[in-house]
Amino acid sequence: MFIRNRMLISISGLTDSQFKTAVLKASSFYLDLLLPRHIAKHITVDIEFLGKLDKNADGYCEVSGHNRRGKPREFEIQIQRNKSKRYMMMTLAHEFVHLKQYAMGELDENMSVWKGKRVSFSTDYWDMPWEIEAHGREYGLWSRFAEKYKIRYRRTKYERDN
Repeated sequence: MFIRNRMLISISGLTDSQFKTAVLKASSFYLDLLLPRHIAKHITVDIEFLGKLDKNADGYCEVSGHNRRGKPREFEIQIQRNKSKRYMMMTLAHEFVHLKQYAMGELDENMSVWKGKRVSFSTDYWDMPWEIEAHGREYGLWSRFAEKYKIRYRRTKYERDN
């Protein structure tokens, strides 16, 4: 468990202590870049690394609790563990973009309203505005983190080319 400015981050499902430390640093880094400090300091996030997720997903972010005003402030992020470290870190960045979207009220918890406008459930995954933003920002977030902390995880030939 990691506490910084009342922000609480917990991680489970990792045995590599160095990678776990990097995930903690990345989580804090991503929150600092994505959320205003007055919101970030009230965020609680449980990050769970699992062997396999359903529906061929690499990760999920879900709201697990709210503050007294009903705003999402507690989150659960799940990341598929059987990928490269680089890929997991980029997936983590992607899921933190979704956390930001929920915390800022841009995306509703049913994933049907984006910035006040209803989005049809029949919309293709790649055309959903919250996925466009998350995919668009994941590599930049990861790159800035890796550059700041001088982290180099090699990409495998099966990873998306970002």
